[in-house]
Amino acid sequence: MSDANVGPQNDLDVATRMNITASEAIRSLNGVQRERSQEQEIESNPNSDTLDLTYLKVLHNAKSLLARLPPETLAEIAQCHITDIRESAEDLDKICWLEAPRKKIPKILVISHVFSLWRNVILNTPACWSHIELLWPQTVINEFVARSKGKFLSVHASLYQGDIKMPRNFDLTPLIAFYSDFLTRNMYRVEELEIWINLRGTHVSGFWEDLKRLHAPVLKNFAFADLRPNANTEFLLENLFSSDTPRLSDVTLLAVSLSLIKPEAFQSLVSLELHLRPHTPITNLTRMLSNTPLLENLLVFGSDIESGPPPTLLQNPITRLSHCRIVELQRMQAGTINYIFSAVDFSEPNEIQILSEAHLADDGKLITVFSHLYPAVKKRIANADGLALSLRRRDVGISVIFPEPERRDPFILSFRERCDFNSTDDGRWDPQNRTLVLSAAVAVFDLKPQKLHIRGPFPHSPVTEEEWRTALSLGACAQKLSVDNVSHLALLIKVLDDPEIVCPALTELDLVSCENLQSLSTFQAMLSNRMSRGAEIQTVTIRERQI
Repeated sequence: MSDANVGPQNDLDVATRMNITASEAIRSLNGVQRERSQEQEIESNPNSDTLDLTYLKVLHNAKSLLARLPPETLAEIAQCHITDIRESAEDLDKICWLEAPRKKIPKILVISHVFSLWRNVILNTPACWSHIELLWPQTVINEFVARSKGKFLSVHASLYQGDIKMPRNFDLTPLIAFYSDFLTRNMYRVEELEIWINLRGTHVSGFWEDLKRLHAPVLKNFAFADLRPNANTEFLLENLFSSDTPRLSDVTLLAVSLSLIKPEAFQSLVSLELHLRPHTPITNLTRMLSNTPLLENLLVFGSDIESGPPPTLLQNPITRLSHCRIVELQRMQAGTINYIFSAVDFSEPNEIQILSEAHLADDGKLITVFSHLYPAVKKRIANADGLALSLRRRDVGISVIFPEPERRDPFILSFRERCDFNSTDDGRWDPQNRTLVLSAAVAVFDLKPQKLHIRGPFPHSPVTEEEWRTALSLGACAQKLSVDNVSHLALLIKVLDDPEIVCPALTELDLVSCENLQSLSTFQAMLSNRMSRGAEIQTVTIRERQI
């Protein structure tokens, strides 16, 4: 199918009716060509009187500091500008989603109007023209493709539901047909492909089926989002790109079904980001991971909506990801995350970040992410130098800090556990929940950190005496205690003044408080009592907290 016969019948007319700046985009492209012609005329007729002013401008621009930069630097500056414009967000509340990408074209091209030398560099740098937004006018797309000179392409396509800013009865069928035609003709050179769909209809399903049948021999990065609310059908990923994606290394999937994924297209994956649909069986995820042997980075977002109890923990993992270095699991129940760690052996990752939700099992037992702490994790954190606790209003955060010599290849461990279990129908929750989650961590962690940092939920929820005792027990061997963002430190002072001596090795105390602690008799008494008990705090730093 030729370019003249795809897309809307009169693309520029449609753009005009929608107040879209397609004509301005074309003028920008023509301006680059026109100015290049003027420059060629100067070169061929340097003595022409009519060209004196233009010639002087060229000479003036040639002496600018930018003109002294090497072409490679000028090309890199131009690419950074183009990337910034391309990735900038448009206010879709004010303009139609069809219009937003087209408004960026003049902003992208403006850098080619600065001076002729820079323009020539840009015109001869295919990378400046290799990103294609399929909502641009076809004339612009064709010009970008031509100027990319065979370089691998980065293609973005969007299909959204109509809104009040769109013309009535606007037919998206020709646009979808153009998408299919363009990708059919160019998929052999598409290196990055990003597709966002929030549109129902058989023509959309047809587009997806056409896309799946294409071969993608150079595709490295693929992002796909199914944003349709309450979709009755799902875009299925079996035989994705005819399972011919030998270079596919980075995949991002938003709200896509994992139930029928076949492994052939994912064998070379290095990075995988998944945003799961509500009620997605987590066993589908672990089955998929068993077919990604080269995976290095894994990021999984749950849906905050999980039905039924999590799967039973496995005695032995079903797969091993020996290359995986970064693992991030977000917005899932603790039991679900525990199952993932029981099913997948991540060998020795450098970074683990978890955001989970503690919950009660059917028998009333509290399930936290610490209920099944990965054995390799327990081994790695044994030499932790410090521990940072964050006691937010409804969640507990725990981060492990390692000594400076290990920072060259640091191990980052960060937990954040939501504590909304036992909430009442009116949204109230038991403040003791934080203590229960902290106690679960104490039961698992075998840490001897030299530094303990505690950040509180000021001013929402004061830290209780029981929470202070539990938190300090995690850093029982700490020599330095730092406390920030906590109101009403009287309970901390009381715990530190306990005759049984909490944190006996503590020699340095660093507090950020809105209270004048030095004037409190209880604070001075605590310091004196610890000295008499052989547990002197030698250095005390108190800084005022700005409210």
